[in-house]
Amino acid sequence: MVEFRILGPLEVVSAEGRVELGGPKPRVALALLLAHAGTVVPAERLIAAMWPDRAPSSAAKNLQTYIWSLRRAFAQADDDPRIVARSGGYVITPGPGELDLTVFATLAGEGRRLLATDPAQASAKLRAALALWRGPALMDFHVPELEIEASRLAEQHRTVLEARFEADLALGRHAELVPELAASVAEHPARERLRRLLMLALYRCGRQADALATFAEARRYLVGELGVEPGRELRELHQRILAADNGLDLRGEIPRAVVPAELPHTITGFAGREAELERLEEITRKATVVVIEGVGGVGKTALAVRFAHRIAGGFADGQLAVNLRGFDPGQPPVEPEEALRSLLRGLGADPRSLPSEAADLARLFRSRCAGRKLLILLDNAASAEQVRPLLPGEPHCRVVVTSRHRLGGLVTREGAARLTLDVLGETEATEVLAHVVGAERVRAEPVAAAEIARLCDGLPLALRIAADRAGMVPGAPLTSLAARLAAERERLDLLAVPGDDTTAVRSAFSLSYRALDDEAARLFRLLSLHPGEGIGEGAAAALGGMPVARVRRLLDVLAGAHLLEYAALDRVRFHDLIRLHAAELSASTDSEAERAAARQRVAEWYLHTVDNAGRLLIPARVRPELTVPEGCEPLTPRTHREALSWFDAEEANLAALIRETVRALPSVAWKVPLAAWDFYYLRRPWAPDLPELHRLGLDAAREIGDTHAQAWVLTSLGYLPWALRHPDEAIPFLLEARELWEAGGPSRGQGAAFIALGICYRAQGRFGEANACCERAVEIFHALGDRHGEGFALTGVGAGFLGDKRYDEAVVHLERAVKMFEHDSDVWGQAVALTDAGNAYRNLGRTTEALDCLGRALDMHRAIGDRKREAVVLRLLGETRVAAGEPGPARGLFEQALQIYEDISDPHAHAVAALLAALPRTS
Repeated sequence: MVEFRILGPLEVVSAEGRVELGGPKPRVALALLLAHAGTVVPAERLIAAMWPDRAPSSAAKNLQTYIWSLRRAFAQADDDPRIVARSGGYVITPGPGELDLTVFATLAGEGRRLLATDPAQASAKLRAALALWRGPALMDFHVPELEIEASRLAEQHRTVLEARFEADLALGRHAELVPELAASVAEHPARERLRRLLMLALYRCGRQADALATFAEARRYLVGELGVEPGRELRELHQRILAADNGLDLRGEIPRAVVPAELPHTITGFAGREAELERLEEITRKATVVVIEGVGGVGKTALAVRFAHRIAGGFADGQLAVNLRGFDPGQPPVEPEEALRSLLRGLGADPRSLPSEAADLARLFRSRCAGRKLLILLDNAASAEQVRPLLPGEPHCRVVVTSRHRLGGLVTREGAARLTLDVLGETEATEVLAHVVGAERVRAEPVAAAEIARLCDGLPLALRIAADRAGMVPGAPLTSLAARLAAERERLDLLAVPGDDTTAVRSAFSLSYRALDDEAARLFRLLSLHPGEGIGEGAAAALGGMPVARVRRLLDVLAGAHLLEYAALDRVRFHDLIRLHAAELSASTDSEAERAAARQRVAEWYLHTVDNAGRLLIPARVRPELTVPEGCEPLTPRTHREALSWFDAEEANLAALIRETVRALPSVAWKVPLAAWDFYYLRRPWAPDLPELHRLGLDAAREIGDTHAQAWVLTSLGYLPWALRHPDEAIPFLLEARELWEAGGPSRGQGAAFIALGICYRAQGRFGEANACCERAVEIFHALGDRHGEGFALTGVGAGFLGDKRYDEAVVHLERAVKMFEHDSDVWGQAVALTDAGNAYRNLGRTTEALDCLGRALDMHRAIGDRKREAVVLRLLGETRVAAGEPGPARGLFEQALQIYEDISDPHAHAVAALLAALPRTS
């Protein structure tokens, strides 16, 4: 929005500050256009105003240039050039409320219309109109054309000022008006209306002689200066004053503007919201409507009331407040008509004279607010439709709305600002506890206080209830309350005030839940069965057993009710207490069969999504084949980046899923850690989670007695980086896996087990046994016609020769493996084999071949996101450079490797740090 001001010096102001208009000529053009806003001003008239003496031959082109510069300035301010060329001239059309002259005319017209019926409102509107003047209109121009416009506007100002004097006289303000009227008469002695108003004001002050003297002075001036007698109205008033006419006195009660003060009592011990109060002050300096939204019990009303009291002094015309009962357990929401009647009564309207129609009530309310500075609190709104008719049109009013719902319509259509109120942080939450139980108790048990704050989820209502319970027994330690709250089954029962069902966390959430339709309520309940924290759209759809498109709409509904919150554009999360409430509702509402089916759907969805992503990341890895059940719609990532980003977001959920499904869904539980192997290997290879999750998967496979499943999990255990550090523990698992595989005949799993055994033997320095295992794997995969498996087995043989320092033999096997992987376009396989081949060439002193192999491997590992092996290659490249007498390039390579090792908590970091320390220092 841009403000155009001509009632005083010409100014154009945007949200960023004053708009630069250029030199005198464009300012003259703009002033004339604004004085006739909405009307086409001919180019000839603009030129005559800009060059009053003599226009140059280039005047028309110069005018176009000046208009263009103005249009550009306005477009830079708010994307709207405002000025349009039309019919041989130009027209400017400011938006509503943008031109002070238009606002002045509107307020003045409304004020004059109210003079006879509502002098209080008339005075308020006329004062608001006059307040727009910052000095004489167009006062910074001395151009004949604009001086004419300035004179015309000055006459309008005087007429409105006289109307305001008349309204104030009707309100009994005669004593305070006398000095103001006397000054105006001295400035404009020929204006008989001013003389008449001064005479009446003096008479009502009991100064009859002064009133008559005023008439005498008026007659002397008019006869002496103008040669005319006073007009009929002035003469009649003179005669009535001489006769002491009772009709000149005010009759009955003087109608005075009502100044309401309806704000509720502010809460005692309010704490923890100073940042939000400051943010509200900042918002309300720009926005006329602010919506404070958040979950039930988060303290919206307390904050709104505290804020309203804080700024109430800036609203001299009063403060109104209405509880709209949008979420009241015992009563329906307040209809807009009822709310408007309440607001109008607060403004002094006679209830008996109010119109019956809602539209008429809204118009009357806006008229009553015009010209006033009012603060209006609309608490507990149900919807934007309930609030919209209650908004005043007066820009000097401020409206504060609270709601459990996201009132997006007010933000989009009415330009309201939004403040979403979150739960309190630990510091603010313990501050609330201290206000209730006493700062000494909190200082004495800071750990327990922090735990209570955490278990109350930082929710102010929960914190106050918990603090009240702690206060029931002043000497009881806070640790006792924390221990009781820690039991999830008891927590919501404890967070209730005995004997007051409405003051309970469960009740606060229930009000929002009851407002949901059946479909949204069902999804809300089933989402509580999700095993982890953030819930993606796909997982939510699986829990609900519905398409993602429909779930998106329902998630918007739940987030709009603040029963969920968006953690990202496609992910939502619960607050802990709301999750407990949803879980209670699910347990009491949904059948056990429906709950079990939802758990099965989400477990299958995670399994097949992680399997799809893993196959994209490392397609050649030996893994069990899975069949997607009917109705399951897992994600299928399209790129490595997309797959790895999904894992970063879902890692904790995958771990939680395995732990939760080991007993309930063992047929799924054993498969998930195997499917997640690719992610952990590429992202967090040394994390302790994966060995633990594999062991849980093994427990699940053993519980269902599936030897095939056991063989897969036991084999996968041997491929974990954990196995390289603990081969003594891993080898027994692999020997058991080998026995299980051999019972079923040759298979890819059997070959994979032999390779894993070879890796572990190699870690122990048992190179002969390692190569024997990998050579057996070569035979198995070759017999099966599995080129990928054979390539990895050959890589294992080559790695064995490398470890045994038989570098020539290592190169032969590794180059064979590279060719097999190249033939099948297996990038990961090539990268692994090239890394070992480069290492072998390095040890042979064949630097060129080493750098070539390692450089290609580095590019491939980076392309697929294998940071662990990227670090290995960087280290090998650095060692190759050192061997070639190039310590400078080696330093950068070691530094990169060290950074990655530290990022992934790799135990090899200290060895790379030692290599760096051993490099000669550069000057």
